[in-house]
Amino acid sequence: MRAEASLSQWKRLYDLTIKIKELEPWKQLWDIDLITIFMPDMEEPCYFSIMGKSGEHFGIGTYVGYDGINSFCEIFESQETKVPIEYVMSELNNLSCIFGSREEVPNRQRKIIKDLGLKFRGKNNWIFFESNKKGYIPYILDEKEVVLLTKLYEQLFHALQTLLVDGFKVDFEEGETFVRAYDRKTNQWVSFSAPLSFPRSSYSDIVVEDEVFLKRLEKKKGVNTRLEIDMVYTNAFVEGEGFDRPINPKLLLLVDHDSGVIIYHKLLTPFDEDSKYIFSGVINYINEVGRPPVIYYRNGNIKTVINDLCERVGIRVEYMRELPKTSKVLEDFLNRVR
Repeated sequence: MRAEASLSQWKRLYDLTIKIKELEPWKQLWDIDLITIFMPDMEEPCYFSIMGKSGEHFGIGTYVGYDGINSFCEIFESQETKVPIEYVMSELNNLSCIFGSREEVPNRQRKIIKDLGLKFRGKNNWIFFESNKKGYIPYILDEKEVVLLTKLYEQLFHALQTLLVDGFKVDFEEGETFVRAYDRKTNQWVSFSAPLSFPRSSYSDIVVEDEVFLKRLEKKKGVNTRLEIDMVYTNAFVEGEGFDRPINPKLLLLVDHDSGVIIYHKLLTPFDEDSKYIFSGVINYINEVGRPPVIYYRNGNIKTVINDLCERVGIRVEYMRELPKTSKVLEDFLNRVR
């Protein structure tokens, strides 16, 4: 059950954020110069990215745990993994503080700012927050997130003071991170530099182990129809029972590469297992129509699901930067729902 933060809780967060902003950390730190904080009551570390040195987007990205920081790293690996950057950005798991303009501030955040009696003026000076969660529309922080971010910002402020004001040296260019951690033996917070390391996501193919099932598919007749398969976020604002915030559904499409006819489609919620429906679309087509010579994809996450299956039954899987027929279908669909 979602609970909204009280005005006093928001005030504490805003007070800390204003103090952090006054340090102007973006003048010395790039967004890839990560700060790592180990909280005594959390099993996994939290990571902080300071944005603004490029002079474009100003703010603070907070990545809680390994799932969070891995979603950050996937941005930089999107070319290697062949996952469209707009898809990767929609998979981001973080708590964002944005220093923007008045027109960027959502209405609910603007009311909180007004009720707190805060006065912001000019570009990059309006402070507001977003919770980004895979499968959901960016949304206002709930009570737990406000309390958590406040607790983290208390330590982030001290970390930035040590790093920027006291001049603590960290070799970010050589892959180090600034670390702030609680030492239980001395009951004190300590600061040090260390190589940046964390568990990474695996992009290995999903292996199909049912040999009888594979043999049956391999015996299906070959057909000449080439297919396109894609999965995109619709960016549609969908509310409903069981969701504590609006979801951002994905649309999975299997399309005839030559005619543009939709063969299979499925709207996916955060509770749906993507791979299940990707398999279903491809396998149902093979069973009902036959084995296509090739399936084109532009989202590497789909390739990890179907690659082993297709190799085993004699179907080529090929990357295309753009899927012409699928793009037209998506454009028509999104124009209707937005």
